[in-house]
Amino acid sequence: MSTVQLVECPRDAWQGYPVQIPTQVKVRY
Repeated sequence: MSTVQLVECPRDAWQGYPVQIPTQVKVRY
């Protein structure tokens, strides 16, 4: 079973992501 961690905002969630998302990917989104 996987563990789920609840965070208060998307910014905090992305800081916990194991790899950095390339800027161009974020710009396209």
